This record gives sequence, structure tokens and C-alpha cells, in this order.
Amino acid sequence: MSTTIYFIGAGAIARSHAEAVELLPNADEIELAAADPTPAARKRFAEAVDDVRLYEDSESMLSEAVDPDDFVVVAAPPFTHHDETIAALESGRHVLCEKPLAPALDEAEAMLKAARENDRLLGSCNCRHYRTPGTERVKQLIDEGAIGDPYHVTWITRSQRGRPGIEYQPESKWFLDRSKGGGGIVMDWGPYEFATLEDLLVPDSVDVKHAWTAQPETAVDPEDIPFDVETHGGATLVYRTDERDVQVTYERASGTHGEERDVTEIEGTEGAIRWDWTEVGTSTVTLATDNDGDLVEESIAVTPDEDIEAHDRPLVYFDRVVRGGDAPIRTGAEAITSVAMINAMYRCAESGEPQRVDLSKIA
Repeated sequence: MSTTIYFIGAGAIARSHAEAVELLPNADEIELAAADPTPAARKRFAEAVDDVRLYEDSESMLSEAVDPDDFVVVAAPPFTHHDETIAALESGRHVLCEKPLAPALDEAEAMLKAARENDRLLGSCNCRHYRTPGTERVKQLIDEGAIGDPYHVTWITRSQRGRPGIEYQPESKWFLDRSKGGGGIVMDWGPYEFATLEDLLVPDSVDVKHAWTAQPETAVDPEDIPFDVETHGGATLVYRTDERDVQVTYERASGTHGEERDVTEIEGTEGAIRWDWTEVGTSTVTLATDNDGDLVEESIAVTPDEDIEAHDRPLVYFDRVVRGGDAPIRTGAEAITSVAMINAMYRCAESGEPQRVDLSKIA
């Protein structure tokens, strides 16, 4: 029996995953199947992907016989992730789920429970920018004591006009509807950012001291469809371990009238590090330290061990793990911690009350 990769959802992101199949070492032996209730989506998928079996619903697709290395890519909008992932796991297949893994932590926990009960892997696509070469070099520098004790992180990315569902992927209007996406730009990019912050700082718990969200208005805001998500949000966080507390200033915007800004910096008692954490290719890490009272900056060029584009990483790495290898991808309990962080940030923003995420209890 041939190994099959199944796609639930046949939209743009599913087509992107399907293109990555060509990078797998046994690509010629893999069969593809996709399910989507929308005829136009199935048609576009068939035009982009050769030799794919198409279905109108995932239930019919998952009734096929199962090979031990089969896996499902859940590439439908977030409000479907819980039900589709659990059904796929119960069918005996591993599951790679698009980010956010789930809009709510209780849904993510139910998905993890189903994976364990069926002895299947659950992976998250929040690995597109996870453990990039630059970030791995930063982690090494921190572990080596190059900046002393970290005490503050600035994690700010502000785009003036890059709102999902409007300027970016305007055909995907579900991005604007909280009931379908679970949130706005924090829900969209938070899975990447909180996974990386957790990996760098290795906290036992995180306190969300203050959080806020906003939706700056523009002349092209849709009025005939739901648009109730934030396009700008931020938080003051404390990443705690037994040895230290690290203050984190976090901000993410896809729509703001303020200036565009992109700063990723970790400050320590003996130095600071800046880098582009999203860059999966050759990147530069800037290390700033003191030398006899003068600030000295060193640029460190980092070259990747393998050339895999960001959108290809989830499928390539999940396939590698399914087959018993190692790869920089979050599976199992690690796959759901970002959901806990995003939920806590939203609760803090809505209630005005600080929130604590005890990561040691997410297992």
C-alpha cells in the first residue's frame, strides 16, 4: 500500500503544502487526496496538483484504508480544526494542523488527548519560522553567556497595511470573522512568535501583566461582512524561571496608522542581540557588547544547513518526524502552548486582569 498525504481544505495554503511534497525523499511513492466542499477550490487544487483524488467531504476521504505513515494536513479555517483533526486522528492517521492549532485551549487539549489515545502524532504549522538558523545562533549565544543574564526582550512587528482578508489574501474573508478565525493578527502570527519566545527563554510560566487590542479604521474596511478582529495588539509579559524573570515587550500590527517597525532584540546584563527571527535562509545576528566602556557591535553571518523555504518547512519536517527522524517542529504538548498564550493575552485585554500561563501543567 502506498503512503498517502491527505488535505482537508483545498485552498491556497493547502496548495502550498502540496507543492512541498515534491521535496520529500520518497515523493514519487506518495499519493495525494484532498477534500473540500467548494467545487471551485477542488478545481483549482486539481489544476495545481497532478494525480490527486478529490472528495467533497473529509469523512468520505478518511474512510480509505490506512497506511502507518499516512498523515493528514488540516488546511481549513481555524473554526474547523478541532473537529477535523480529531476525526483524522481517530481514523488512524497522524495530523499536521495549520496554525492556529485551535482558537481555544480546551479544543487544543482535546486534540492532544485524541492524538495520545490513538497513538498518533499531532503537529502544528507554527514551525514556519521556528528554530531558524539565526534564532538557533541566538540561542547558542545566550546559553554561552554572551549577553550575561537576559532581562528584557523587544518583539515588535508593525505593518501599516497588511491585514489578512483585506490587503493580504483578500479572498480569505474568514480572517476578519472572529467566529471563524478565533481572533485577528495576534491569532494569526502569535503561534509563530510565542513558540519561538518559549524556545529561547524556556519559561516555567508566563505572566500577561497587561494586554490590549485595537482595530484602526481605513476607508476600505468591509461593511457587508463580519469584521470584528484586531489588526493591532500588544502585551507586557514576564517569562519566569527559577533563575530569572525576563520582561517581554510584545506588539504585532497588520494595520496601523503609526510607523512601520520591526525589532527583535534580547537585552542582557553584558550585551544585546538583534536578528530577523523569520529569516530561514542566510541571516545576520548582531551582537552588541561592552569593550572598555565602548559599545562594540559584531555582525555574525549564519548560513542554513539545508535550503527549505518557510512555507515548505511544516510538511517536510512533519514527514521527517512521522518517519522517525528529528526536525525543528513542535508536536504533542509543545504544539498547544502557543494557544494557551494567545488565549491568556485575549483574556487580559478583554478583562483588564493579569493572566498566568503555567506551562509546566500543559503536558
